[in-house]
Formats: sequence, structure tokens, C-alpha cells
Amino acid sequence: MKKLAFVPFPLPEESPTSMLRRFALQCGCAYPADIVNLTCTVNLKCSAISSEGPLAKWIAARAGCFSERFLNGFYKPVGRFAERMPYQVYGTVIPNSLIRFSGNAFCSSCRAEGYDRFVKDLRPALYCPYHYRRYLFQCPICDRQLRWIDPMTDICSCGNYLESPECSAQDCALEQVLRIMVLENREDFFQQLKKTLNDLHYDKICHHNIPKIEISSQLP
Repeated sequence: MKKLAFVPFPLPEESPTSMLRRFALQCGCAYPADIVNLTCTVNLKCSAISSEGPLAKWIAARAGCFSERFLNGFYKPVGRFAERMPYQVYGTVIPNSLIRFSGNAFCSSCRAEGYDRFVKDLRPALYCPYHYRRYLFQCPICDRQLRWIDPMTDICSCGNYLESPECSAQDCALEQVLRIMVLENREDFFQQLKKTLNDLHYDKICHHNIPKIEISSQLP
């Protein structure tokens, strides 16, 4: 098995899909098909944020002595690898329902800095608390849903330059709390947040329109 010339290591608070994107760009991959050709049988539709995901395991198997350091940047399933299990995110166990497995929350400022942060992978997060930008989930021109691998740059396939709208620090209050609660390993907070969202029938509404006023009442 041929070893890789480049293995990404996690940057501070980096999202796993950001690591994979940096890997893809370093390998000269500009489109999803390029990654498929490089990895042969890897299914990009499978979870890209899990340490048990096929793409993460494919890279780790070729990372040699750097395998463990690479996989430390991914979220670890707690229990058997099956649907609805919780994941460990930066050491904090978070319910499956609070993790964004599909689509992509895009911050143009994160992208300009070269990597995306983990807060974007939390489903209640609508704003980037690092740059005070509202996440984009689709191209505002062609309505194409954004994925971690498409587009690889900040330009949509329709040619539109993707720029996240600016927002206020107050807009990002929930996201700031989410970030801190993860870094402080406040698993009790996420269990309470899960209960609150269940009471609000969160799974029946679009995750772009989360009732933040009701959630804010649960903040510490």
C-alpha cells in the first residue's frame, strides 16, 4: 500500500471536513470526481466527519505513523457504528440529532483563512461565531446546496462568488455558547438542548429556521 505524500493534521478547532478539503486540494483535486478517482471506491456520501467514515479510514491506512494524529481530528462514534449514536466532538459526547451530517455550513471568512471550524457541524448553528457571518447553506444565485467538497473554493459552479452575510455579535450568541460548551465538555448542556429541541419538534422544521428565541431561554 503506497503511503501518502501529504497527511493533514487538525488545526485549532478545525472541522473534519475542512481537513479532508485541505487534503483534497493538496492532492490536486478540484472536483468530487477527482477524490473518487484518487480513492477508488470511497463513497463520499458516507459520513465525512466520523473517524469511522470510509474516506478518513482510507487516508489513515496510508498515513503510516501519522494515522492516529490524523484521526484525532475526526468525531468519534460512541458505541457501535450505527444510526443515531452520539459522537465525541473535541472530547464532548454530543447527541446525534445535534450534529450536521449532510450539507455544509459555509463561512466565507473561514474559507479565506484556509480552514473551517467545528461549530459549523452543529445543527443549531446558523452563524459563524469566529467571524460574525451568517452561514450559507446554498448558493444565493442558483440555489445549489453546498457540500464540503463542492465547491472546493469560494466560487459556486454557477460562477457566483460565495460571500457570507455579516451579522452582529448578538446574532452569534447561541453559537458562542455552543463553542464554549464543547470546549468545556459540558455534556449536560447538550442533553438539555436536545430535550428542548425535541419539545419544539425540531426534527420537523428546516434546520435553517431554528427558533433561537426559545433555545436562548435554555442557555447558561
